[in-house]
Amino acid sequence: MEERSTRRPRLSDAVVSALAAEIISGRIAAGAMLETEPRLCDRFGVSRTTVREAVARLARNGLVRVRQGAGTVVLDRSHWDDLDPELLRIRTNTGLIGDLVADVLAIRRLIEVEVAGQAAGRRDDADIARLLRSIAGMEATLDDPVAYSGGDVAFHEALIAAGGNDLLRQMMRPVNQIRRIGSVLTTSRDPALIAVSMAAHRAIFAAVVAGDAEAARGAMAAHLDQFERDISDALTTASPRSLEALARVPVAAGR
Repeated sequence: MEERSTRRPRLSDAVVSALAAEIISGRIAAGAMLETEPRLCDRFGVSRTTVREAVARLARNGLVRVRQGAGTVVLDRSHWDDLDPELLRIRTNTGLIGDLVADVLAIRRLIEVEVAGQAAGRRDDADIARLLRSIAGMEATLDDPVAYSGGDVAFHEALIAAGGNDLLRQMMRPVNQIRRIGSVLTTSRDPALIAVSMAAHRAIFAAVVAGDAEAARGAMAAHLDQFERDISDALTTASPRSLEALARVPVAAGR
């Protein structure tokens, strides 16, 4: 089922979002020092407690390191937890998701083409039933990009489950956030793409049901080709407002 965030906003959220965006975009360079606590308090109109909480959150995600008595230094990208859900939301909200998408799409291709082949070779009746439920859920939401994206994630997770690798399913959860963003962004921009996506998922499903591993890999590769073209086009034309709206879409939880 879909998990909806009910966390109430914290005062530190705005501070974290603003500072993270400045670091990710390079406006605050690696090796630079963050402004002092008093300056940050004045800038954001918050207390020292709130600033400290925000800096601690940035440190947990690897964007900064607090040096007691020497200030807070900005770290380079090799230290960032790029797939942390909080950073993914901030990147989406501020239009800074593009540089991450290419890497995530490459990961998807490396993993999911083989996953489709394994699912075709190992699936049982329960797996087929689960995949069929996902297909039915997608077909029932063809006019709702957000709900459709949830069914999309469920289908791909069902493929992983059919392959029998539960650890991989857990590892793919952060990648599913990018998948969700891409799915909603592309299909909201051009609703006709939902029909294209649906046809691709039916082709993958048919190959898995038939036990044809090579056909399943081929169908998955073709699906990823289309998705990559669509998301590249969508990110080129996406407005900051549309990306901000995506950041508020509930994340599909691992099933």
